[in-house]
Amino acid sequence: MGFETFLLQNYAVSQDDEIPAATSLSRTALNTVYDETVAKVKEVIQQSPQTVGVTTDMWTDNYKRRSYMSVTMHFCSLEFHLHSIVLRTALFTEAHTGVNIQIELQQICEQFVLSDKNFVYVTDQGSNVVKACKLMGVERYGCVAHGLHNLIVVDGISKCAELQELIVKVKDTVKTFTYKTSLCEDEAAKMADENVKAELEDMLTTMENDEQFGTYEAESDGDKESASTSAGDKTAGIEFRQQPFTTLKKDCPTRWNSLLFMLDSVVKNQELIKRCLGQLRLFDKMLSDDQWKIVENLA
Repeated sequence: MGFETFLLQNYAVSQDDEIPAATSLSRTALNTVYDETVAKVKEVIQQSPQTVGVTTDMWTDNYKRRSYMSVTMHFCSLEFHLHSIVLRTALFTEAHTGVNIQIELQQICEQFVLSDKNFVYVTDQGSNVVKACKLMGVERYGCVAHGLHNLIVVDGISKCAELQELIVKVKDTVKTFTYKTSLCEDEAAKMADENVKAELEDMLTTMENDEQFGTYEAESDGDKESASTSAGDKTAGIEFRQQPFTTLKKDCPTRWNSLLFMLDSVVKNQELIKRCLGQLRLFDKMLSDDQWKIVENLA
């Protein structure tokens, strides 16, 4: 109903019966859009050189426990424009063996008429994907991003009990503010007002201590105007720093860099988090100064 109202209010249609049913779109229009998109992708691929790069990865939906596989093709055009085209993100119902992965990759190559291309694959170090590349006889390189991720998160953080405990505490703190956005925004506004007042007081103190502003009272009207102009010049470039509220991010194990995003978000809102936890009297969730320093260094 909301979408129908939107179309009517914006004069996209003049009456309700002009809007096609959802089933009509899903059974006809979506197929047309898909076919046209595939045709355009094939046109772009025709511009690709003989050797192209391919990245592929698999993941599992933790909610419905369904596995997916995504394949992306990368190449540079003759004008040196980089193209990255997702060829397919498909449900992978078979066992995650090297043979089954090989079959899926070959089907994608046939669909997009890529049999004459030379492929350079970049993948993680999973033995099944490595085996699939060997079976296809293609060149393969390990993904540096996966390697760094495993080095830092798997071989580093996960094996340090102190860091693990601290990260759990940070996650618990972030969870505390899940439904308290209005509290954070109100407190951030108060902090902004306090910062503006403090900077105004510093500015006035500086002006009082400056001889140029401290001695013009006994001068003529013309000198007063000149001094006033100087004061205006002196304050014109001052920017009052407000305290914005950056949304606290949650860590998601299957999302790249999400741990870093979470740590960055709490560091940026450090003072705000302290004040809000104090208002809520959740002192057990507060990090010590040493713990805050570790979080900053870890990020």
